Amino acid sequence: MKSLVAIISCAVIMALMGCHGPAKAINDPNMQVILIGTNKLPSQFVGKWAADREGWEINIEKDGRISSIIHTIGRAPMKNGHTTTVDLVDNGKGTIRAGKWIVQYNEKTKELVVEINIEKFQFVKGQQVVQGSSQDFFIGSLSKDNQHWVAAWTSFPKYYVTTEGYNDYQLPSDEGSEDQGFIDFVKK
Repeated sequence: MKSLVAIISCAVIMALMGCHGPAKAINDPNMQVILIGTNKLPSQFVGKWAADREGWEINIEKDGRISSIIHTIGRAPMKNGHTTTVDLVDNGKGTIRAGKWIVQYNEKTKELVVEINIEKFQFVKGQQVVQGSSQDFFIGSLSKDNQHWVAAWTSFPKYYVTTEGYNDYQLPSDEGSEDQGFIDFVKK
């Protein structure tokens, strides 16, 4: 599965980079911004984007960095490179550690690619534990009125459960379940 993710990531980057001229990049341990064919992200992409489902929110800054998100896992505000703690019902606790986030914009195709990595999450309620990681890709363009970013969503989660009968059991996923369809982010 990791090799499939690596292949898809490389294919997306190669397809978008192609022969479109020089790319400008912002790179740090937790965030990468790649601008192809331009020196800055168009202002239409800057701001808070809330999805029509699954609780997603992505806040994009002027330089292309993502300042914060709300992920479908945990549905709590998260900052890049930080660990977020969430309270669960019945005194449960959850922690979510953000991994590297990547933003790529191609001026020629007008497409924005966002990759959100959750390095590790863990939700504990009594003796029951759900933990894992997630890698999500959003690829799409703005609507004509610049108020909607409709993106194809591909997700690669890994879930492990510990219960009375199981210890770190990896939950299976159906073939093709990575494709989450299209998601409509609305500018707030």
